[in-house]
Amino acid sequence: MSVVIEPSTNRDLILGWGAVIGGFSRTSQQLMAQLTDELGYPAGWFEILMRLLWTGDERGIPMTTLAREVSLTSGGFTKIADRMVDAGLMTRTTCASDRRKTYAQLTPTGREVAERAERVHAEGLKQYVVDVLGTEDTATLVRIMGILRDTHGC
Repeated sequence: MSVVIEPSTNRDLILGWGAVIGGFSRTSQQLMAQLTDELGYPAGWFEILMRLLWTGDERGIPMTTLAREVSLTSGGFTKIADRMVDAGLMTRTTCASDRRKTYAQLTPTGREVAERAERVHAEGLKQYVVDVLGTEDTATLVRIMGILRDTHGC
């Protein structure tokens, strides 16, 4: 069903926004299911793996920073981190100069899984977004959503 947004009425505006949310939600569900099926790990770990892969230095990333970046409380993040450590994907190391600071770091297995997750997710984005919208509309969507993120971000 194609929805044309003409925000001349409240109903049109609300229905149009519902199409945005529905499209995002259904596409995200497809992408997350594909990650879980292909990798065998919870899709919720994906963002953590990517941040560790892309931004971690030899020490890793401070746990508090990582928790904030993935929008989790420190307690909620600690539970996920415990599971990821148990799965052999990451380690935690206490900072030698400040024992209050703990760093998360990918293990070699974690790096392999993160690199595979990156490939699987990129393939899914091509299949579920770019192949559906085309490159021009995908670029427009990214630009527009970036505006909303930046305008309403913290």
